[in-house]
Amino acid sequence: IHNQPYELKFTLPGSSKPIGTQHATFRRINPSGTVPAIDDNGYLLYEGNAILCYLANKYGWSDYYPQDPKVRGKIDQYLHWHHRNTRELTLRLVAPILRKRGRSDPTRAAQVMAAFEQLLNDSLFLCGEHPTLADLAAYCEVGQLQSQYFDLFDFTPYPRTERWLAAVRSLPHYAEAHEGLVRFLPKYNQLKSEGDPSKL
Repeated sequence: IHNQPYELKFTLPGSSKPIGTQHATFRRINPSGTVPAIDDNGYLLYEGNAILCYLANKYGWSDYYPQDPKVRGKIDQYLHWHHRNTRELTLRLVAPILRKRGRSDPTRAAQVMAAFEQLLNDSLFLCGEHPTLADLAAYCEVGQLQSQYFDLFDFTPYPRTERWLAAVRSLPHYAEAHEGLVRFLPKYNQLKSEGDPSKL
């Protein structure tokens, strides 16, 4: 957002290797050993939505997190709803492949997407006609499922979601924000075809 400089560090979720999230080095940042997490000059913070809100407050991203309490209330409402809904897309579709445990659950994913589609009934973005932190949080879960990335879900029956996906792809700095995911795709596709994602 706004081309804010940052240093991206790759880690291995669930691994106890030196660059893994279960290693003591990472658990100093996040004791639960999950991503994402940030170290902002010694200020440690984890949970993606908390990080988004912190950065928006620190850098004054009022376009993505407006000061109007009613608008912000709607954004916060989505960010709380996200955890037991949109987040399920990653847990039910992506995690079983990468962790090599658990079963994919396309039925639950379809339920989530049906509910998500309804959130877009009245506007282009989740909280109105302009993108907000809600859209950024949601896209992390939904966008990765598209055919150009992990190719795990058919969005054809969800026209409002397809329109929303296209709108988010047109936002500034989209390509830069997805460079890490694009670099990861060859490894993901290789391991998926080998049936051994545990080597991640």
